Amino acid sequence: MQPRAIRVWLPIAIVATALALRLGHLWAMRQGPFSPDTFLPIDARLYHQWAVDWLAGAWPPVAPFERPPLYIWFIGCVYAVLGSTPVAVLVIQTALGSLLCWVVYDVARMLFDDLRVAAGSAIAAAISGPLIYFDAQLLSGSLDVFLQVGSLWCVLRGGQSSNPATWIAAGLAIALSAINRGVVLLWLPFILLWIWLPPRWREQRKTGALLSIALLAPLAITVGPVAWRNARLDEPRLGVASAGETLARLVSGRFVTIASNSGINFYLGNHPVLRDLNRLDHPEHMQHYDRIRMDPVNRGITAYSAVNQDLLASTLRHVADSPGAWLRLIATKLAELVNGTEIARNTSLYADRGDSPILWFLLWRTGLSFPNGLLIPFGLTGLFLARRRWREHLPAMTSLLVHSIFIVAYFVTARYRLPMLPVLGIYAVYAGVSLYDLIRDGASASATRLAAGLIAAGLLAHLPIVEVNRHHSYVDHFDLAVMLMDQDRLPDALEHLERSAEIEPTAPNVAIARCRLILQIRGATDAVEVCKGAVRLDPFAADAHYLLGTALEKLQRPAEAAGHFKLASEIEPTNGGFRRALDRARRASRRKSQVDGR
Repeated sequence: MQPRAIRVWLPIAIVATALALRLGHLWAMRQGPFSPDTFLPIDARLYHQWAVDWLAGAWPPVAPFERPPLYIWFIGCVYAVLGSTPVAVLVIQTALGSLLCWVVYDVARMLFDDLRVAAGSAIAAAISGPLIYFDAQLLSGSLDVFLQVGSLWCVLRGGQSSNPATWIAAGLAIALSAINRGVVLLWLPFILLWIWLPPRWREQRKTGALLSIALLAPLAITVGPVAWRNARLDEPRLGVASAGETLARLVSGRFVTIASNSGINFYLGNHPVLRDLNRLDHPEHMQHYDRIRMDPVNRGITAYSAVNQDLLASTLRHVADSPGAWLRLIATKLAELVNGTEIARNTSLYADRGDSPILWFLLWRTGLSFPNGLLIPFGLTGLFLARRRWREHLPAMTSLLVHSIFIVAYFVTARYRLPMLPVLGIYAVYAGVSLYDLIRDGASASATRLAAGLIAAGLLAHLPIVEVNRHHSYVDHFDLAVMLMDQDRLPDALEHLERSAEIEPTAPNVAIARCRLILQIRGATDAVEVCKGAVRLDPFAADAHYLLGTALEKLQRPAEAAGHFKLASEIEPTNGGFRRALDRARRASRRKSQVDGR
């Protein structure tokens, strides 16, 4: 086959292979108990519900966006055409994930002009277990990867031309990426710098200025309305602000640029004592999350931007008070960033291997962490080898730098690290090709030094600092049970609730759900002890007292039932159902007393 034909058909074959792997993984997952047809983890459920609400006109609420809105709009557009089924979105994501391999191929070709590096990089993206996994998750990570690598592709294309249209496309790609994950905005100063660096533009200041405007204009058009809306709705007590007040908020910085959840995530990511509580499978995670989120509000701070600033200031004060503890935390997060093991958050990558033969083969941690235990050390080595060509590689290198800073500033998870993997893969393949070339050319000393560097980086990537959980968490089983209950599959739901309780017997939400379901399926006799356990775990849960009261009422113990209905009413005094149950139990108790008195 001629070289030109290879350059045409090779990326097509890689994209086709990537698509087959992704569709095969999605099909396998649909056959298991945690199928996307019946199971969505908490963030995925929120995205799904927000998209459904958007189509119904009930989203967004009259408040700044809690999370970047693009992914919700993306899901909603798919639902509008294909119906509100998450699998339809996942199929489209597998197509985008496959197309990503071609984008990676072309990015690598522009960076190194080497068919081996381009093809190897595309293959690395095609068979990457984490990329395959998240293409089959209703989470923004898949779109993050496509948009961020696509933005890099557009910027590098722009670097080969002084055509403003190319830079307008780059600005649009970055803008879309920003309203899906705002971190890309921190990349902009480096791109603007790069526009002025190439020699052919140094003496053409007017061209450099024109290209800068071409880059920024789509951002103003796309990100601007999101920021404007957030500024208009920043102060809930004052309602929707006028145009003049909105402009004043924008000028003074009193607004949330993209999403309002950045402050609490920064707080959680930089308090060492909260590190364990920040795990979604910690039984007290949600209580602490809500407490931290509401603390500024309880102190009279109601503007969303002011809440974020308060949480930021509180975090910085903590850092200033305990710099040693914070530096140790940062060191730990840096080590996690370059570790080959995936850190789950809201997902169970290693547990899902049991349901997908493709994932089982392409993602593992048994001695060697695959694939990132290889990709990360090779990628870091490749970055070091390319350091002398930093001007050409500035967009790619700074994209990795900005994303690394973002992750370490918050917390390291597989989903947040995902957009770095295709770019790291390019430099990983470059390092491998460089080592091969040195060995082939007989440069044994240089090859030995490079191999030693790879081994050292590989050992760093395999430090035993990340726990590998090969089983689904209690949260997974609980979330699946909730969805099964919504589908009226009550026995199946109870089975997963029982499993959830075995894994984490101290979780109040699991105990309350078990109490409710056992009461519904088996009756009050079997439920009463479970309901008492729920009350012991959370004495301030109104639902737990109400359910226990209901069980006692069914067992003809109205006086005891009335006591728990009374506590439920005191905890939630506006709940009419609790008050009516209390009145009913009191009447039954009086009648029973009269009968017993006779």
